[in-house]
Amino acid sequence: MRLLARSRGLAAGPGARHLSARKRPRKGSKAWLDRHVNDGFVKAAQKQGWRSRAAFKLLEMHEKHGLLAPGATIVELGCAPGGWTQVAASKLGPGGLVVGIDLLEVAALSGGNSRIIQGDFTEAEAQEKLRGLLAGREVDLVLSDMAPVRLAWAGFGWSGPRCGKLGDHDPPRRR
Repeated sequence: MRLLARSRGLAAGPGARHLSARKRPRKGSKAWLDRHVNDGFVKAAQKQGWRSRAAFKLLEMHEKHGLLAPGATIVELGCAPGGWTQVAASKLGPGGLVVGIDLLEVAALSGGNSRIIQGDFTEAEAQEKLRGLLAGREVDLVLSDMAPVRLAWAGFGWSGPRCGKLGDHDPPRRR
């Protein structure tokens, strides 16, 4: 199994709602929204049918490193809004499987090679659902592009990412 993660901690994933009681957006929020609306990658993602601009990061990594082998089994931790899941599913073909897990609800993808679990991947219930969907398949690649939602995790007192052993870090098998 290979681990590819760009994580600054555990989070609800991109697109998580801000948990603030503020009525009006901050100046910084308005500036972010203005930048987001005018961002070239956001426009390109919308035009090409990707769920998020993050799709281009995974496409670039795949082009450079050949990460998404046809027929592979991939687990994506923190998959909302589903951009990476969508890219992975498009590259795996009908024999592959990508399972995305997130605290947030993520709309299902078309095609038969992807599944979404809503839940906390650190908890037994989500892990059991994952094992059930994998049905004995060996995982070739674990993907994550999570960033912390600081307000949501502030009560836990965590200062950084917490990960268990995920296995050997071998390249994906070509099938």
